[in-house]
Amino acid sequence: MDNTITKKVVDFPTKSPTKPMSRIEPMAKAIYWLSLVFGSSLLLFQPLFWYLSFSYGIISLVAAGFCFIFFLVAAQYNHAKDFEKRQVSVINQMQTRLSHYKEVMSNSKELISEFDSYGNLVFANNAFINSTGIKFEKDQTTHFDDLIPKWLLSSQQEFFRTQQLEKIRETQSEVPIIGNGGAVIWIEQRNKMLFDSLGNLVKTTCIGRDITHQKNTEKTLIEAKEAAIKSSLVKAQFLSSMSHEIRTPMNAVIGLIYLMLQEEPRPDQKAHLETLKFSAENLLELINDILDFSKIEAGKIEINAIDFSLEEIIKNINHGFGTGAAEKGIGLSLNYDERLPSMLIGDPLRLSQIMNNLINNAIKFTDEGGINISIKMKEERNSEVDIFFSVEDTGIGIPSDKLKTIFEDFSQVDNANLRQGTGLGLSITKELLKLQNSQIEVESTFGEGSIFYFTLTFKKSFIREEKLDSVLIHDCGTSCKNNSLEGMKVLLVEDNKINQKVTKKFLTKWGIETTIADNGKIALDIVQINDYDLVLMDMQMPVMNGIESTKAIRALGGKFKKLPIIALTASAVLDMKRNAIQAGLNGFITKPFTPDILYAKVASCYKKEAVRTQRAVSV
Repeated sequence: MDNTITKKVVDFPTKSPTKPMSRIEPMAKAIYWLSLVFGSSLLLFQPLFWYLSFSYGIISLVAAGFCFIFFLVAAQYNHAKDFEKRQVSVINQMQTRLSHYKEVMSNSKELISEFDSYGNLVFANNAFINSTGIKFEKDQTTHFDDLIPKWLLSSQQEFFRTQQLEKIRETQSEVPIIGNGGAVIWIEQRNKMLFDSLGNLVKTTCIGRDITHQKNTEKTLIEAKEAAIKSSLVKAQFLSSMSHEIRTPMNAVIGLIYLMLQEEPRPDQKAHLETLKFSAENLLELINDILDFSKIEAGKIEINAIDFSLEEIIKNINHGFGTGAAEKGIGLSLNYDERLPSMLIGDPLRLSQIMNNLINNAIKFTDEGGINISIKMKEERNSEVDIFFSVEDTGIGIPSDKLKTIFEDFSQVDNANLRQGTGLGLSITKELLKLQNSQIEVESTFGEGSIFYFTLTFKKSFIREEKLDSVLIHDCGTSCKNNSLEGMKVLLVEDNKINQKVTKKFLTKWGIETTIADNGKIALDIVQINDYDLVLMDMQMPVMNGIESTKAIRALGGKFKKLPIIALTASAVLDMKRNAIQAGLNGFITKPFTPDILYAKVASCYKKEAVRTQRAVSV
């Protein structure tokens, strides 16, 4: 094979360009030379162009800065204009609202006033002006002190001064304002104090209401209450005085009756004396009812809690009314539940009073048949017992329309032939039971009879039962004749001559050596001269009363602090007993007294004194 490389020569045409090319050539040359000249010019003037470009750039930047500044100024101007417009709008709105608020405050029914930091009145609405009658004018200064009455000015000044010092922003008070003509207008208001950032008072706003009518009503009620209290005190003092004046002669009457009955009178005389004794005791019962009613009205009745034997009390009550029932030819029975505790804790005196009222009423209004007293166990607990009491009779009964009124004050069964007493017995019974958280109930059929019943709760007593002393026999017969008190020395302080004789006669019959003092001052002198086992002290006496004399005797000290002193008085209302005990007296006997009560009190003091003497000797 032939490896020779053959070269092919291409021949380009050698003929000249065509005619169109000859036309373009001069133009191209011209463009060439222009480009050459322009390019050379650029090379020659390039620094100038750079300078001009730099200057133009600086000028552009400055112009742009000025434009930006002008833009900011324009924007701020526009913003200020807009803010001013909005500010004006807000101010207008605030002024509109302020005007509205002022209009509301001016026409509000609340009494609105404002005071500056100096206490000058700077605003008062129409209600405040109309209610107080104050002429509030801007060119006239009205100070807070000018509005307050002088009798309350210092306390009001202190009130607001304290509020300001302690930075108390809101308080409430009742303020009297002096109106036209000097009339006092009372305003109950809320006081709001406004303080600045430094704690300085700016103003005080007071919003209140007129309570003058309310205050006047309160004043009227207070005056009425004070008048009622004064009237009640006057009534109590009157009852106390009348009680003393009535009981003093009654003591002599009843005492003489007892003495005459003990002197073995003829049968006809004894009958008259028994009738006189019955009438005197009825009169005393009426007096006691009125006094108890007065005590209940005054809220002076107290329920005691002492140990007592219920069985002994009920049996004594049954025995005491047995004679009266027998005289009328009616029966009196007792149904006593043996399951009841032997000893209880309560007020035996008030229980006796309640049962006496109910049994006494039953006897009064029963002519045929009988009366049944029932005492039953109702419920027993660990430390308490509920006891059911009832008094049933076969008397005249109570009409159904009277059942709701018989417990009212001074209410009686509407029967002219059977009206007896004050009509206070059932009312007093109702109140005494109410004080012991109980209530009286009644069931009755007119013409057939009635039953009164109630339930009382007593605490159980765990002390040993003590039987009543044999001296507590109603007629004070055998025991009083035993002269068991012989040798006892008693100082009787009494200003009434008849009561002196009656009381001394009783004491003498019992073997007691008696000395009489006409008043407390004489008693104070005598007691320091002679030794006495007991002082029987009247309370109301001339020169020196019983309480003053007792205090003076106790102040002597030594043996006089332990000397038994018993109040013997006809005063039986309000706080006499309490005052006597506080003065240092050891007991209290109310006149008129029965001989057995006097004997028991005297004997108890003498026995205690004898025991003390024996102990002193043994030591």
